[in-house]
Amino acid sequence: MFMYRRWVGWPSWLNLIAGIWLVIAPFALGYSTRTARGNDIVLGGAIILLAAWALVTFFPGPSWVNAAIGIWLIIDPFVLNYSGKGEIGAATNNDIGIGAAVMVLGLTAALTRATMASGRGGPPGSGGGPSDEDQPPVL
Repeated sequence: MFMYRRWVGWPSWLNLIAGIWLVIAPFALGYSTRTARGNDIVLGGAIILLAAWALVTFFPGPSWVNAAIGIWLIIDPFVLNYSGKGEIGAATNNDIGIGAAVMVLGLTAALTRATMASGRGGPPGSGGGPSDEDQPPVL
């Protein structure tokens, strides 16, 4: 069971790291607009909480929400009108890059968990993946 969680959890671990960066980025990159700063801190916190939740459950829901947050991060500089040059360009580039990563990682985690839950694959002993009896003994 531990190996299964570790294998399925890698996208959520990376999303957790991306969320931490998103909270730190406004200070590290010196965002000058409150909109960009507040947006990244709130969404970074949400990504952290959802990724942590995804790490302790097989439910794909938190990963789907993280994928949606990733999509929002890609478009929010243009919707919230803080795209531009200089430090504002740094906020835009950061949001688009982190948003793309969070979206892809969220989709990967959600689809993997959904596939495992559907019986087409799964944790050892679930009937969808290799059973514990099929595994070689640990020496």
